[in-house]
Amino acid sequence: YDVLIAFNDDSYVLHSTDFAKTGVLLINGEPDKPAVMRHPELENNIVYHVPMERIARKEIGEPRSKNMVAIGATSALFGFERELLEANIRERFGKRSEKILEDNLGAFRAGFRYVEENIEKKDPYQLRAAKGEGFFVLTGNEAVALGAVYAGCRFFGGYPITPASEIMEVIAAELPRIGGAMVQAEDEIASMGMVLGAAFSGVRSMTATSGPGLSLMAELIGLASMAELPCVIVDVQRGGPSTGLPTKTEQADLALALTATHGEAPHVVLAPMMIQDSFTIMRTAFDIAEEFQLPVIVLTEQSLGFRRSDLPKSMLRDAEKWEFPPRSVPEPDEGARYYRYRLTESGVSPRAIPGMAGLQHVVTGLEHAEDGKPAYDPKTRRAMMEKRYRKLDGIIRKYTDVVRYGEENEKVDVGVIGWGSTAGPIKEAVDVARKNGIKAAGLVPRLLYPSPNEPIGEFIRSCKKVIVAEGNMTGQYARFLRSEFPGFDPEHFNSYTGMPIRYHDILAKIEEVA
Repeated sequence: YDVLIAFNDDSYVLHSTDFAKTGVLLINGEPDKPAVMRHPELENNIVYHVPMERIARKEIGEPRSKNMVAIGATSALFGFERELLEANIRERFGKRSEKILEDNLGAFRAGFRYVEENIEKKDPYQLRAAKGEGFFVLTGNEAVALGAVYAGCRFFGGYPITPASEIMEVIAAELPRIGGAMVQAEDEIASMGMVLGAAFSGVRSMTATSGPGLSLMAELIGLASMAELPCVIVDVQRGGPSTGLPTKTEQADLALALTATHGEAPHVVLAPMMIQDSFTIMRTAFDIAEEFQLPVIVLTEQSLGFRRSDLPKSMLRDAEKWEFPPRSVPEPDEGARYYRYRLTESGVSPRAIPGMAGLQHVVTGLEHAEDGKPAYDPKTRRAMMEKRYRKLDGIIRKYTDVVRYGEENEKVDVGVIGWGSTAGPIKEAVDVARKNGIKAAGLVPRLLYPSPNEPIGEFIRSCKKVIVAEGNMTGQYARFLRSEFPGFDPEHFNSYTGMPIRYHDILAKIEEVA
């Protein structure tokens, strides 16, 4: 943190390992009892002492108002616009009693006034309102939900589960406004069945869950692959196994997502890197699902799902212009027979929707011939398996998407590969390492499966040594990359504490390897 606001010493100690060496500490306390006396490590930090609790008790008569005193003090220190914040306080508390509103406004003003009258600013930070169109604030889960709506999702079947329930709640509010529907099923299995029913009828459909729910959906994900039904499954990962850590983060569902179901079932796994990604990746997920007629799993995480970020308002206007690839629809041919699973070079067959004249067909989870009727002979089995897997070749050609940190095409000493929310810490660790004289670079793919091996291979070859950083104990992505690149032997950085990965931990690993 560049700035840490602590209501007591325990709060500072709890967050001190994440506090920047040159950070600014705003702590509840009297100036004549400086925190540096209790914490000598703060000697080089800028520390402001504001007696938040005393101000709240003396001027408001309510010690719990110290949080609003803190907001007032922070506003005065860093240049927040006082009028905007007072308007926000009125908006939040105006519907409650007059006393509650006045107490909160009074506490805010008291904190603001104390800083103006008693504190000399020593830090360089000023945070002014942005010019131009401005921003709005979303959590990662909210971004996923809105991204799905803009991507054309019109049916959501779901079952509440921490930490994914927020997606269902936002969808429930938004879909009915635009002619869509959300159904809360009796369990995750039923919700996935509903999604496939809606997909069969031609509606862009999805569900959202966490690791335990994804496990329950496994058989029906296989049905989606075999029946070639497009659908999107969002997994907001949490710590497992079993009930595990429902409110903590982890990246331990990758192995499950890569296999997804019993048998060999072509599907796609995507992972957003940040909150804006969580919005835009839903368009990619639905476009892939619809164009290639298969299930797409989006792996996000508790730390990403609950984090908040400011996003440009233009993001929504741009999304209103999204165009979707046309569905491959057969032309009715009088007297001819419709083959739902016609063998094609791309693996994608023209798809009829129930009710289209002359295009009646059978959809089944059994292995089948081109017309959809069950068929178990070796020739058909081989042809259909290869047909379904040919889709992955087209996906790799069209949707390969990786982000590199550091100079393009540069030979480096240490490279770091990660996925999902490790992107931010990797970027910052690489930036700091380079400033410290270490030739480092980072690579983060959004498409995890099928693997974009060409850019990943180029990156591996450009590094003397590679670290794979991820939020699980066993190095699931590192193991997967070993299977894709025989002889690849990366260093591991694995975090499985339930907490988000921090850049300085990755930086320490880069320095160790260098």
